[in-house]
Amino acid sequence: MINIMTLPIDDHENLMTKYVAICNEALLRNANQFPFMQILDAAEKSAQGRLVEARVADIIASDSFILSLINKRIKMKSHDSCKDCNCDYRWDIDLNYLQDVIKNPAGYISNPARMDWDWLYADG
Repeated sequence: MINIMTLPIDDHENLMTKYVAICNEALLRNANQFPFMQILDAAEKSAQGRLVEARVADIIASDSFILSLINKRIKMKSHDSCKDCNCDYRWDIDLNYLQDVIKNPAGYISNPARMDWDWLYADG
């Protein structure tokens, strides 16, 4: 597991890496909790095979990343690896939200409903 507190938050790749680590910790710790278990199962069915281009909206010339949900874990890779962009949806993430999640991970991990999971359900 990535120790999110050791990564600097001065660039968007590290921001996204920390964010994904916190999301995955929330998924792991709450996977068997009602109603999160049912929500996660529905999200996994809805997002099966979906590739979402994620970009930090408030950073000029921000690189984008591909997010996918595989086996109840969020995977992230550089959007550069997406030849001819076959992403299903683009999600612009608010920088203030991202920083808040990173600065307050325990609150988001213990209450995953506070996180923005809309990208899992978006139709594009």
